[in-house]
Amino acid sequence: MIKSAIEDEGVRVVCKYLQLETTNVEELELVDNKITSLGCEFIAKTVVLKGTKLKVLKLDHNPIKSQGVAELSKGLSMNSVIESISLNYCFLEPDCAQSIMSIIIYLNSNLQELSLQGNNIQNEGALIIFKALLAAKNLEKINVSDNHISDTVEIMAMLKSVMKGNAAVRSYNLRFNGFIESGKDLVEVVKECKHIYDLQLDEKLDTEFLI
Repeated sequence: MIKSAIEDEGVRVVCKYLQLETTNVEELELVDNKITSLGCEFIAKTVVLKGTKLKVLKLDHNPIKSQGVAELSKGLSMNSVIESISLNYCFLEPDCAQSIMSIIIYLNSNLQELSLQGNNIQNEGALIIFKALLAAKNLEKINVSDNHISDTVEIMAMLKSVMKGNAAVRSYNLRFNGFIESGKDLVEVVKECKHIYDLQLDEKLDTEFLI
């Protein structure tokens, strides 16, 4: 459902349906529906249930904020079915990073794709998320484009550590952040890491790397 204005009460109804034993829904797409952290609480209580079949969760363009991610993590940090999570343009701040970390590092996680585009995670949050990527077992694609991340020494060191240290992560979208000059260094790292097939950087640098 896209732009249906179902809000949190609509999410409650959807989740009641998803909790039925006969439900076989694998993809939940609730884009731009005025959902807040309360709706996220309903979703978390659903995805933590035994027998859940949901593999894709897309909540783009909802004002869930960091509190919403904290609620989601209560369920997603114990979910072994979800493969893709998209929280683009959800008004996320740096304090959401610990919750995202708990989702990424869950021992039995099957999460393969995580998209956080268009938020405000900044360096503070990015460092925590990148650190979590070192422990990700199945995560293949990470998108943190347009998050006000800059190329500090700490950020660059952590990114390089992840690229070299975790062969599971094969796709990085870092566009619309501050990697104009330092992006060249990342390209060189990718050339050494044969497992990485996609590195997207700022257009000004013109160094999109794709195999």
